[in-house]
Amino acid sequence: ERDKAEREIIAEYSKIMDISGNKKTLLFCEGTVHADRIITYFEKGGVMHSKRTQEENDDVFHAFERGDLQYVASVNKFNEGKHVPGVEVIVFLRATDSLTIFWQQLGRALAKNGTKTKVIDLDFVANLERLSLVRDR
Repeated sequence: ERDKAEREIIAEYSKIMDISGNKKTLLFCEGTVHADRIITYFEKGGVMHSKRTQEENDDVFHAFERGDLQYVASVNKFNEGKHVPGVEVIVFLRATDSLTIFWQQLGRALAKNGTKTKVIDLDFVANLERLSLVRDR
């Protein structure tokens, strides 16, 4: 199953950066069903999307911010206006037609936090144009 294969790759890269494996990992999903399904493969994970209450989304956001959660699967909740220091792994599991939204999503991991030395971008969408955008940046 594709979800399980993606989970193995995501888990491998979210732990490669340091032995504790506690690097904040943000997953951009194609829809609410997808987010709810993919997060079941991760311990210390939560979801944020429109079918959850504002309070539920806020609770997940604050737990992720504090480091109580390592993984958050999101649908359009981190495109803009959310700053989460320490995100080091960003995962694209959905197509993004808007270049602006793509850069906003990638920017969630590019924000400096004083200790981060690199970011891992896992793109499962197979959009080769995005690779050249990142390279050119």
